[in-house]
Amino acid sequence: MHRRHDILNRNAFPEIVTFLWTGNLSCSAIKVDWRPEIEKPPALRVAEDNFWETLRRKNPLANLFNGRLAELRDYRISADHIYLNLQPSDYRAFMYSNAHRQEILQKYGKEFINQGLGISAIVRTEDGRIMLMRRSETVGEYPGKLDVFGGHIEIGRHLVNGTPDPCLAMREELHEELNLEPDEILNLRLIGLLRNAETAKPELVFLAEIALRLKALQEKAASAADRGEYSALLALPDETNAIRNYLKDRSAHFSPSGFGSLWLYSNVERLGIDKL
Repeated sequence: MHRRHDILNRNAFPEIVTFLWTGNLSCSAIKVDWRPEIEKPPALRVAEDNFWETLRRKNPLANLFNGRLAELRDYRISADHIYLNLQPSDYRAFMYSNAHRQEILQKYGKEFINQGLGISAIVRTEDGRIMLMRRSETVGEYPGKLDVFGGHIEIGRHLVNGTPDPCLAMREELHEELNLEPDEILNLRLIGLLRNAETAKPELVFLAEIALRLKALQEKAASAADRGEYSALLALPDETNAIRNYLKDRSAHFSPSGFGSLWLYSNVERLGIDKL
């Protein structure tokens, strides 16, 4: 089932994110076409390498790792599926493109703007709390900002039969960041696709409903493998007005994907998405 995304774009904050699609799909309805990486101009690859080394020298304490990730080239929506055309890329190219978008457009063209596909999850506890984090000051993207949980689809870690699996990636990110086991995620479904207005980065937005109350989740998260990626866990009541007011009061303190994901979730009833 998919809904008109203009419901959100008329009322949200277009300078932060644009909603490309909103809906309610199970993991089995996400179809991936895995394509070869396009050949880049040699000068662009050199520029990416130089930029990456500069970043590492300027931020020796930052958690910068040039992992291989999936990049979104195109997508298509049908009545009951979303089709994602993905290709290989890496974090270095993604970071360079974020910082040099206009230069890449002018020199090489739109097809060389990196669209490393992000994945984000609204985590809802058994006792009706929506979880947030404050990002660590040492992460590569949006240090210190409020955010939801997620990351990227990593090549080599998140493949099923040789093809990237967004839901496997999302489940593993939730395990690494919150120490959630597979049977503790009662329901995982895709509710949107948005784009960061600043960097053009696309983001899949999931709703993850879990079989833990807030206190139990906090205790588990304390020993999560990637606990160092955030400095604090926060919880909001699962109430529409409370979430919207929190966003309006703190919009400048959120990452774009975190803001957009939470704003989308605050509109699920208007979009016809039922919660468990």
